[in-house]
Amino acid sequence: MRDTIILSDFDGTITKQDSNTLMIERYGNHLNHKLEQQFTSGEIGTREAMTGHFQNLTISEREYDTFINQEIEVDPGFPEFYTKLQAVGVPLVVISGGYTNAINVVLGREGILPEAILANTLVFTPDGIENCFYHQQPDCIKQFGPCGNCKASHVQRYKNQYRKVIFIGDGLTDRCGAEHADVVCAKGHLAEYCRENGFNYTEYEDFNDLLYLLEELR
Repeated sequence: MRDTIILSDFDGTITKQDSNTLMIERYGNHLNHKLEQQFTSGEIGTREAMTGHFQNLTISEREYDTFINQEIEVDPGFPEFYTKLQAVGVPLVVISGGYTNAINVVLGREGILPEAILANTLVFTPDGIENCFYHQQPDCIKQFGPCGNCKASHVQRYKNQYRKVIFIGDGLTDRCGAEHADVVCAKGHLAEYCRENGFNYTEYEDFNDLLYLLEELR
């Protein structure tokens, strides 16, 4: 069994902005606003909301990529964190409830090559944008579920391969992953969730606050 692996969310964690939120704010319409109301009230889950959101957007793949490249910034501390992660030989896996499309644009621009990217994918067709979800978990009972990419299952799988799984995240789709990780670094909604439910976690503002993790792994 190998020693340590880091699993990190993407939107709002590796990046300063949530790419999906910005995309919907820029290109969405009244139907997207209604979907968001239904989602926040618990009437529909994450997967249903994201399917509806992107069905309502009329943009090309080129427009999508250009928007992501121009508008999405990485966390100010992440490049150094990634460089030091490579130096100590600890693998990084990106686990996202968002999309490989945005992740590949941003990480490719920054020259960052994680061991794996586990996320959903948007397929641009002449008839619109289709969601290809990484997981289909119809029996999910979590609030705001089911997600399109079950992070709990990823964490559990890596725990069978590594002695320590460190999970980093900020949002609603990170809650289940955090429940199963050995070490949790959280901010935003995830930090609030951990506090309310009594989970051990380290709160941080950006990846500069997490460089100490790498010193401990030397």
